Amino acid sequence: MKMRKMRKMRKKMTKMTKMTKMTKKMKKMTQKMTQRM
Repeated sequence: MKMRKMRKMRKKMTKMTKMTKMTKKMKKMTQKMTQRM
């Protein structure tokens, strides 16, 4: 049981980190666009 829970948590964590990285990239892109404008 514990192992299974850990695995699920890890999957969730990886998803979260990926999402945060994506958002950061998006923010950087938007900033570049605004600077050009």
